[in-house]
Amino acid sequence: AFPDVRVQAHLTATQITIYLDTSGEALFKRGWRDEKGDAPLKENLAAGILSLTGWRPSQTLFDPMCGSGTFLIEAAQTALSIPPGAIRAGMYGDDAKPSRLAYRPLVTSAHGFGFQRLKPFNDASEQKRWAALKEAALAQMLEKRQQYPDAQSLGISGGDINERLVAMFKGNWQRAQLPDLPVIRQIDALASRPPQNAKDGVMLLNPPYGERLVIKGGRGRDRQSEEDAYDDAEMTEDRFAQNVETGRQSAKRSSRESLKKLQAQEEQDPQFVEFLRQFGQHLKDAFGGWSVFVLTADMALPGQLRIKESKRTPLFNGPLECRLFKFEMHQKRDS
Repeated sequence: AFPDVRVQAHLTATQITIYLDTSGEALFKRGWRDEKGDAPLKENLAAGILSLTGWRPSQTLFDPMCGSGTFLIEAAQTALSIPPGAIRAGMYGDDAKPSRLAYRPLVTSAHGFGFQRLKPFNDASEQKRWAALKEAALAQMLEKRQQYPDAQSLGISGGDINERLVAMFKGNWQRAQLPDLPVIRQIDALASRPPQNAKDGVMLLNPPYGERLVIKGGRGRDRQSEEDAYDDAEMTEDRFAQNVETGRQSAKRSSRESLKKLQAQEEQDPQFVEFLRQFGQHLKDAFGGWSVFVLTADMALPGQLRIKESKRTPLFNGPLECRLFKFEMHQKRDS
C-alpha cells in the first residue's frame, strides 16, 4: 500500500539527508498512459523535447512514427493549457478508465499529490489557495478548448504502420480527455505526406530502431532492452536515493553498453539501413520547408539519412544516451 507520507533518505559516506515527498506518485505519470509502444519515452521527457524544438501551438506538428502518441498527446495538452497534473488534481469530473492491456495502474485523482497528505495542507487557507489555483487553471483550459474545439483544429497529427499502436494511441488520447479522436492514419512512413498539404511545420519522431518500420498490423519483434530501460527508470522513482557518483557511473556504463548493442543490431540490419536512406530522400521530396527533429541513440543517423543536421542536442532516455537531431528541409526550386 502507498504510505500517507513518504520519507526518503539520501546517504553518503559522511552525511544523511532526509526528504519529505511532496509529489506522491512520480510526476511523469500524467494519468493517461497505461499502455506503451516499442520505443517508450517518459511523458516529461517528451514534453521537454517538444520544448527544445521550439514548436508553438500555431504550427503544424506531425509524427510519422508516433507509436503510442506520447509526443502528440503532450503537444495537445500544451496547446490546450492542460496542466501535467490535471488528472491527479481532480480537475476532470471522472477519472480515465484503464485499458485491458494496462502495464501499470493509472494515476487518478484518488492518488493526489504528496503535499496534500501533509498536515499544513489541512489548513483552511491552504485549501482555499489550492482551490483557487485549480479554478484559474480550469478557466484557462476552457478558454483554450473554445479556441481548439476539436482534434482537427489543433493541427497535431501522426501516423504509424502498426495498427496495434494506432489503437493504443487512440486509447491514450481519450484517457488524456482530449477532444474527439486524434488525427492519425495507419500508414508507412515512406508514404506519409504533410497534413493538409502544409507548406511548413515541425516533424518530431523517435524511430524505434526498425521495430515499426517493417511490420504492418502485427506486434513486431520485442525490443526488450528498450522497454526494460523504461521500466527500470520508472522503478527508481520508488527507491531511496542512491549514492550520486555510483549512480552516474552505472548510468554511463549502461548507456554505453545499450548504445553499442543497438548500433551493432542496426549495422546487421540492411533493411533498416535502406529504409533510412529512403526515408531521408522522402523527407527531401515531400517535406520541403519543414523542420525535422529526430531523437535517436544512433549517432550516425544523419549519414544514414544522407542529410546534414543543423543542430544536435545530447539527451538521455533513461540510461540510454541519445541525440536530438534537427534537419532543415529546404524547398525544392522549380526547374
